[in-house]
Amino acid sequence: MNSTVDKHIYKCAHQLGIILDQGSTALDICRYKISRMIEYHQERFVRSGKGLLSDEELLCNLQRGEFGTGRREGYDLVADVVLAALLEAGVNGAPEVFDCRFKSQVQKWAAIYRCRNPEIVESFTTDLLLPRKKSGSRISTYNGFAPMDGWLKQVLFSQIIKDPQPRILESPELLMSCDIDPMEEYARKDCKEKLAPAFAHMFDTLDDVHRTVLKMAIIDNVEQKKIAVLFGVRDYKIVRMKQKAIEQVTKAFFNYAANEAKLSEISTQECLRLIMKHYRIESIPVLVNLDPSLPKQG
Repeated sequence: MNSTVDKHIYKCAHQLGIILDQGSTALDICRYKISRMIEYHQERFVRSGKGLLSDEELLCNLQRGEFGTGRREGYDLVADVVLAALLEAGVNGAPEVFDCRFKSQVQKWAAIYRCRNPEIVESFTTDLLLPRKKSGSRISTYNGFAPMDGWLKQVLFSQIIKDPQPRILESPELLMSCDIDPMEEYARKDCKEKLAPAFAHMFDTLDDVHRTVLKMAIIDNVEQKKIAVLFGVRDYKIVRMKQKAIEQVTKAFFNYAANEAKLSEISTQECLRLIMKHYRIESIPVLVNLDPSLPKQG
């Protein structure tokens, strides 16, 4: 297996513009990650009825966008894993290659999610590489089960959720604008009289599965791993389902606030904060206005 795997590792590293030394830590990490990737996708190819593939056949499939979980024409999953291993090993030049491939996408996602803290984007690569309190670096958890860009999108989303910075631009010009009502008591009154009674109905915009996942995650405080076990899926799928559900509920909430209650954006955001505080959920308020297609409140 090692000769086949090594051939693909060296090929990908060369394409990324990085030279790998034999016996290096980076090579060992590459081998480990690719072995996990092969095991994961092999199992799914077998489940789908495609039969057992050789390592060479499987790696070639993964390099042209044919995964055990689906198809993405032309996407090289092996290159993603090799780059992740190079980053984890601290190979010179790897962060620059990563930024060249993904930084513009990270900036785009940050804009879509209305991230108002530029530090999140600027330090994104560094944060991937730093060890966390109770575990290794975040990049060490990537093993090629899905394309890296989708995984990075989830990581960025998680960071935006946890960021304590407000998502409202508080410039004097904005506060003086007729579109913004800076007085919190108005927001509280609007929340009580116009939005809070309709909030529960926002969950009705979800299908049964997403509604159940969201309720278990943010209302019942069920651990993500337990939800994944109950639904028979991996943890990352629960993250995606929860994200999709939150985005849909938030969009419905803002549409209702703008079109039915005729409230300003700041009143709507403050109301959502108060509602989530009632449910003892601290991270949800920063999710408001994720979708740039939402109507402008005024």
